[in-house]
Amino acid sequence: MEMFQRINNFYINASISINETYGSEENHDEHEDDPEDVESEEEVEHQKQEDVEIGVIDEQEKRHFSLRRRGSRRHTVEQKALLSSIQRFQRKVKKGMIDVWWLYDDGGLTLLIPHLLSIPKSYLEGAQLRIFTISTSSRTMEQEQRGMAALLSKFRIDYSDVYVIADIGKKPRQETMNTWQSIIDPFISEDGVCPIGMTTRSELSAQRDKTYRQLRAGELLQEHSRNADLIVMTLPVPRKGMVSSSLYMSWLEAMTQNLPPLLLVRGNQQSVLTFYS
Repeated sequence: MEMFQRINNFYINASISINETYGSEENHDEHEDDPEDVESEEEVEHQKQEDVEIGVIDEQEKRHFSLRRRGSRRHTVEQKALLSSIQRFQRKVKKGMIDVWWLYDDGGLTLLIPHLLSIPKSYLEGAQLRIFTISTSSRTMEQEQRGMAALLSKFRIDYSDVYVIADIGKKPRQETMNTWQSIIDPFISEDGVCPIGMTTRSELSAQRDKTYRQLRAGELLQEHSRNADLIVMTLPVPRKGMVSSSLYMSWLEAMTQNLPPLLLVRGNQQSVLTFYS
């Protein structure tokens, strides 16, 4: 408001000065040699310059103050981490790496999506694909690896390496078990009385082998894909009515924590890859 008043006074004084100087020829002739009018004009001009200088100084002070005020608001470490995670998929990654864990045959969707992410105009343009799959026997690992490489070549999917994992059925480490136990403990209820969203000890006992398998998969992800730019993995789908929601989510939480961005994909068993497309 104060700045507006000063600007308004400047225009009023300027208009008065113009009227007094260029108002009419008679007034100009009558007051041409009047020293008082000359002195008045000098005062008006001085006042005009003073108003302009004050306005500029005030505007600069306001601008500097505003910049100092914005600069003093620094982001915390948590805010910087959040901004970085939000903008992560907007920045292109040079020489990126996508790890594909194809654990089940879901129609090829788990392979197609990372392939599309590596083509031009993607933030992972030109990224290399590493394919991980599981083997039922250590004796057939080399054969399965050659078969997977031939299949990818038929699909015309570029890849850098193919790995066949044979020890996914191994019991997870005790440290991993303790981490998962801390996740599931708040959702365990007594047998016979199980509210929605909870699990029971009998269910944990019945699903022990599947729990071991999911936790072991998490250990393998930590071992092989910790430095990847993106992980694409087949989503384990439980049978309806066989596994409670809390137990299923505890598997996913224990399997995916402390990892790079991980995309869980599950197709509907319909093939999305052909030899002719």
